[in-house]
Amino acid sequence: MAIQEGTIQERVIEYPIGDAIYQGLLVWDEGISGPRPGVLVAHAWGGRSPFEDDKARWLASLGYAGFALDMYGKGIRGATVEENTALMTPLVDNRAELQVRIGAALSTLREQDEVDARRCAAMGFCFGGLCVLDLARIGTPLAGVVSVHGLFNPPGNTRDTAIQARVLCPSWPRNSARRGPTGSCTPTAARGMRSPIRRPTTRRWARFTARRPIAALTSLCRTSLQSCSTAEFFRAWLLI
Repeated sequence: MAIQEGTIQERVIEYPIGDAIYQGLLVWDEGISGPRPGVLVAHAWGGRSPFEDDKARWLASLGYAGFALDMYGKGIRGATVEENTALMTPLVDNRAELQVRIGAALSTLREQDEVDARRCAAMGFCFGGLCVLDLARIGTPLAGVVSVHGLFNPPGNTRDTAIQARVLCPSWPRNSARRGPTGSCTPTAARGMRSPIRRPTTRRWARFTARRPIAALTSLCRTSLQSCSTAEFFRAWLLI
């Protein structure tokens, strides 16, 4: 897909959750006609930052609508380890609230005119990786989620919920700031998650359950997904 130079647009979007206001950044290419697939970008423990905004811009350059979401509230950011911990811990301890907030961000993305609400996905970094995994764990219908060095703490309230999204858990490459994350799925991420993990380039897939040996899972992850990048993952399942 050809991207026209100078056609990337941005819009700050404020959306309510309860009594609080949250603020995200939507980025898209206006050179593309009609709604395009949307991808959430969930931030690390410090709150929404230029890093996540740049990932939304990267997604827009690939033909998606990228939405850098906000899990803490408008203007709330951490600047130190202590502040980041204080912001993140209440949500890690209260996963129902975390799931409400990430779900509200997805609903906001789907409401935008530039977005095809039927074709959405999510990616997140560290704490944000945990957020998008929870979005999958609560059974949200999504094309896929990518958790980059995400936290794998189980939420405790999704035990009997079937996961509908494809899941990819890549590692950091040396050039991630320019191209986005690439790498292999880790068996830790899939342990206990009844989710299809697929290799987009060949459409091969395997469903993992608690009955499938971790050793077999580790082997399949190493051989099937080691070259699967985030861009390839989204391209396969969002049809760009």
